[in-house]
Amino acid sequence: MTFETVIKDLQQLIGKRIESIKPGSDIILNEVNSKQGRVIITNSTGIKKTRPLNELKLLWDKLNELPAVHVDETLHGSGSSRNQPETIMVNLPYIEWFKYKNKKHIAYIGKKSHEFGTKRKMDENNAEILREKMRGNTTGNLNTVIISNEITSIVQLFIKMTSITPITLNYDFYKFKYLENVILFISSKVINYSVPEGTYSVIKKPSDFSVIPEVQIENEWYCHKTINGLNLLIKI
Repeated sequence: MTFETVIKDLQQLIGKRIESIKPGSDIILNEVNSKQGRVIITNSTGIKKTRPLNELKLLWDKLNELPAVHVDETLHGSGSSRNQPETIMVNLPYIEWFKYKNKKHIAYIGKKSHEFGTKRKMDENNAEILREKMRGNTTGNLNTVIISNEITSIVQLFIKMTSITPITLNYDFYKFKYLENVILFISSKVINYSVPEGTYSVIKKPSDFSVIPEVQIENEWYCHKTINGLNLLIKI
């Protein structure tokens, strides 16, 4: 998605009172003017203010580069009331927010999860996945995914057999690093039972292979195929 598309989407927020993550800092988005490179907002005290459109462009670029963005750090030196561009962005339906190290972060999730002009706090499972990425706990290559309704018991068995310590994200999602590979154990309910139980080898989508996205794991989309007893998760 390009920033030009984001600008078009921002038009759907014009005239709406949109909620800030910070209580009491709601704003009204009055105008988005790409030719003049500015947005005009009315703050919570009724005062109109102009902000540069480049702020939103910078945030969008960072949202496409990083797992999540802390707006104050990204817009350092850009003046006060930096929660205003944060508020605008988080009211887009494909951006959610969560806290990392007790600071608000926003993330582009690649799909619509809430309505225009509303904000959504990220599901804790997904938020913890992003926190792990931000901590740097994403080394290795994902090559095996195990999906089960009995995740606790099979993880305990795996630990007993291999003596490998997991990077535990929560009780429904476990990550293990084995040599240079990464193995994920996922509870079926985390992925809304969209993929049957089983052990899946992860491969990249062949260029001439037509697939439909079925499940999102660590912000990547996959579809599943079973071919002559071989379970595959195909990364799209």
